[in-house]
Amino acid sequence: MKTKQLKKLHAQLETLIFFLEESQRAYRKKIKKTHPSHTESTKNLVHYLALRKIDLAKTQGKLEILGLSRLARSESYVLDGLRKSREHVSALLEKEKVNLNFEIPSAKNRLKLHHNTTDLLGDIDSKRRVGIMVTMPSESVTNPKIISAFMQQGMDVARVNCAHDTSAEWKAIIDQIKSLEDKFDKKVTISMDLAGPKVRTGAMTPGPAVRKIKPMRDVYGNIKIPATVRLTEAPMAHNDIPVPTKWIKKLQIGDTVKLWDARGKKRRFIVTEYHGDHAVIQGMQTTYFETGLRLQSHGQVTQILNLPNLETAIHLQSGDLLVLHKEQIWGKTARLHESGQPIPAQISCTSPVPFKHVRIQDRVFFDDGKIEGRVIRASSKKMIIKIETTKIGGVKLKTDKGINFPDTDLPLVGLTKKDRQDLDFITDHAHVINFSFVNSAQDVKELQQILREKGVLQNIGVVLKIETKTAFNNLGDILLEAMKMKKVGIMIARGDLAIEVGWDKIGWVQQEILSICAAAHVPVIWATQVFENYAKNGLPSRSEISDVTMALKAECVMLNKGPHISGAIKLLDQMLGGMEKYQSKSHKMMPSLKKLPKSNR
Repeated sequence: MKTKQLKKLHAQLETLIFFLEESQRAYRKKIKKTHPSHTESTKNLVHYLALRKIDLAKTQGKLEILGLSRLARSESYVLDGLRKSREHVSALLEKEKVNLNFEIPSAKNRLKLHHNTTDLLGDIDSKRRVGIMVTMPSESVTNPKIISAFMQQGMDVARVNCAHDTSAEWKAIIDQIKSLEDKFDKKVTISMDLAGPKVRTGAMTPGPAVRKIKPMRDVYGNIKIPATVRLTEAPMAHNDIPVPTKWIKKLQIGDTVKLWDARGKKRRFIVTEYHGDHAVIQGMQTTYFETGLRLQSHGQVTQILNLPNLETAIHLQSGDLLVLHKEQIWGKTARLHESGQPIPAQISCTSPVPFKHVRIQDRVFFDDGKIEGRVIRASSKKMIIKIETTKIGGVKLKTDKGINFPDTDLPLVGLTKKDRQDLDFITDHAHVINFSFVNSAQDVKELQQILREKGVLQNIGVVLKIETKTAFNNLGDILLEAMKMKKVGIMIARGDLAIEVGWDKIGWVQQEILSICAAAHVPVIWATQVFENYAKNGLPSRSEISDVTMALKAECVMLNKGPHISGAIKLLDQMLGGMEKYQSKSHKMMPSLKKLPKSNR
């Protein structure tokens, strides 16, 4: 490179450094308000956000020609990286010598991120850097073997979603986790999701009062976990069958419970646990329980008390019409009127807000994008949606499924009434709050004020779930406000986020979130549909394997629910531990090249 070009590059670097220093001065008041442990990280975040206002492509090309850092992976030490590059260019111009004592603080900042991750999520398994968060299924309330398997396979963080179940189930799950910590010699961090102002489908017409309980099988059909039922007079979970306490107290471990199920099939269960007011029974066959069914043990007979009705579902496919109601009506499938005219399927919406703002031709997505439609008619009371896309054969739409309006500007902000109520439980029982649908710094302030009033602002962790376009656009301000707290993290909630920003943009959006958080030294949780196919069907897809390699850029990976989730945890644990030698955050590592063994045995 000629001297004239070197001088121009040196001037560009000088200008960039001055611009970043001025940005820091402009934000000095906000920087002062951050938690002391985040002061330097906040400065670096301000530097990074300022730098990203400029198109650096040409400057990066010139630095690469000289064999210098292209600044592409300098998120965690922005200003120091620029100063080091300027120093090298100065040396080439013979303006100054390279200061060999000045080192980029990359190791120091990696340690800072590690400390922030540990403060938030607790100690991660020593075999890997990236933690594993697992969503707790409702069945774990009555089946402690599920949680035991999760912990054995490598779960570091247990996620309880307050959008489902009640505080009784949440506490039962948390108590089970704590009771197993000594057995596995590990502490599991409890994180709990606030439901947030998510728009969901309303209730469906009640179905029959029946419960199908089946054993969990592996991909070969072998039983891994028997069909498990908890007999109790106060049912809480799907596997709870209500029977009188008086009858339960006559049972003992090892007793046989016989019945003819709702289909007339003879079934036999064994009592495996007895706790006075409730007992656990297990069988090897799928069984259908219903209200009034007779159970017998040692000649003592009882009947099943009232079971809650099952929910039905609406089957939708491309070309169908769906009427979405503001009024809370029972959801119904499509049917024919007495006159022979078709009546479209209908369901209610949990929020009145969309009806004030939706426009004709706005897109509507249901259940994490499994169903895509478009509004063809709308009023203040209902909207008619034409279904445009589903999988082949259609999709079942159930109650409490998410609804997204990516083309509609919905003013859904802040904590809901339910969120505020749930915070009473969460602050007493959890280590981390997952704040759903945060959209602005003001939303963060609102949560901080409540935590301050409860006296836990600097004690409990807060993970901000980024799942809307607004949240992404405001991420810098959201982080600057959040870093007033000691324990803070970001979750890339890719389910809602992908729908909100579009399939064509989610790739670079999630990459930008990772980069911005790296600049703030804030831990990131990679969430939604990780190993989803494995969790549901027992085998991972090739694309899921590739997705896990992307997750190495985060500090934690979240798995959702499914019958094969235990196997998914095990494989994820193995992959993360084995791949971290090749990838550290956004940096590709180069261990010595190895050949694959001739045999996998």
